[in-house]
Formats: sequence, structure tokens, C-alpha cells
Amino acid sequence: NTYMMPPRKIAAKGSATSYAIASCLEFYVNFDKNYKVNLSPDFIELNLGQKKNYPIKDAFTFMSSTGTVSAAIMPYESKTIPAGVFATEKYKIANFLHIFRPEMKTRQKVFEAKKALMRGNPVIIEMQIPENFKDLKNTKYWMPSTDKPTETHPFVIVGFDQDLESFEILSTYGSEWGRNGYMWVEFDDLAKYATDGFVMVPNQY
Repeated sequence: NTYMMPPRKIAAKGSATSYAIASCLEFYVNFDKNYKVNLSPDFIELNLGQKKNYPIKDAFTFMSSTGTVSAAIMPYESKTIPAGVFATEKYKIANFLHIFRPEMKTRQKVFEAKKALMRGNPVIIEMQIPENFKDLKNTKYWMPSTDKPTETHPFVIVGFDQDLESFEILSTYGSEWGRNGYMWVEFDDLAKYATDGFVMVPNQY
């Protein structure tokens, strides 16, 4: 996606949720503007108590009430929150929408994700993945194996291709994962393994 910043790899102690949410908000902040703002995932994470597995809804609620700051103020992998952040501009969201849930049928999940993307909204998903998923390199398309999922991880759906019947997802594993940090997943596979999908309702920037 033209307005997504280059894929970033989370720090060893970083939270994938905060990185996915910061990347998604960057899309809205930078949309149709001549500058590119990097936002701090660490500000979100440190405010949420450094719990790696905090519920994703907690992060969205925090982004609605408080927001995050520019990474120029709080660089990546910051271990503490500098005092200066409290007087600086916060990048917040107006709200968020929970567009699909685990109990929804495959077709409905695919429909909701495509509808959001057609309206210009990236979709943040929580997806069940097998252990080797994070190690996939030089891989443009994901073909599910017989390996059972071992964890749930956030990704951002940035687009879809009707001819391929696939969604394109952005990871928090860095640019070496997949194909330059992105990978295509078939509609039905994504709907099968993605439990929840969310869309930000952005403020006007």
C-alpha cells in the first residue's frame, strides 16, 4: 500500500499489537499528505503495562482516549517514557469497529474485510498461526500446512485481489518475512484462521 510505512520488525521485547496499531494509524495520518510520520508503538506498549498479551481492545481503547506520539519524540525500542511526551501532540483515533468475530461464517468475514478495504480502511486482524509462520521468507503466497496453530498474532490486511481471491497482509516481522514484509493469503484461509477483525475510525489529520 502506497501510504503504509516500510514494514518494521518488532523489538525482542516489543508488542506485536502495538506495532500493528501504530502502523495502521500511520496510514491515516500520512494519507494524501506530503510528509511521512512514524508513530511510536512503544508509547502504547509502556502505557499498557508492558504486558505482551494484553487484549487488542485495550490498545484500541487507549488509542481513542490517549493516542500515541511521534517516533521522533520516543524512538523505537524506548524502554521508558520521556517526560517531554506529555506536552507533545498525540495521534489518536475517534473510535474503532469490531467488524468480525470468531463465530461468524467464512463468507461473512471475507465480505466485511473486503467492504472495509474498498472504503479505504486497512483491517487489523488477530490470526491463529503455526509456529513456523514467523520464519517464512521469500514467500509470496501462504499455503496452510497440516501444522496446528500455536499462537494468535496481529496482522494488517492492506488490500485484496479478486482474481487471486486473496488478501494481502502486512506483518510485524520486518521486511525479510514473506515478500518484503507482506504476504498473500487466500480469502477462505484468512477467514478460517483470523478470529477477529477491527477497523479504526480515524480523527481528521
